[in-house]
Amino acid sequence: MAASRRLRESLPAASRAATLPQPSAVAASRHLWLCIGLPELALEIFSLSPGEPAAIVDGEERNCIVHVANAQARRLGVRSGLDLNAAYALCPSLQIHARDLRRERECLSRLARWAGQFTPWVSVELPAALLLEVRGSLKLFGGAPSL
Repeated sequence: MAASRRLRESLPAASRAATLPQPSAVAASRHLWLCIGLPELALEIFSLSPGEPAAIVDGEERNCIVHVANAQARRLGVRSGLDLNAAYALCPSLQIHARDLRRERECLSRLARWAGQFTPWVSVELPAALLLEVRGSLKLFGGAPSL
């Protein structure tokens, strides 16, 4: 405690004030973050045939695994992390697409620009989420449900 006081006292007056925020200033500066998770983003960037089982795969040739599967494929047992051969055994008509990280990032960037209408603080969180600081937007939009 005494060492910290000595350190504070050795700083110039302006620095001391900056390093010791008042409790009310701390409370007023707290952020409220909203996370928009997009667990099926890798699927949603593709134009898939409706009603057909489909999956996005990671890896190459013999080391392909399912990254994400749509609802039709999941009903047949295809799950994330499943080897592609096992996925085909469960669902021979499975449509597959190689994961496209570039398109996923582009989509997240477009969504981040869109989210800018609600708050100026938007963060892209790879692989598939956006963070929005919404404390200041709550009053503007009439509360969390409206936002």
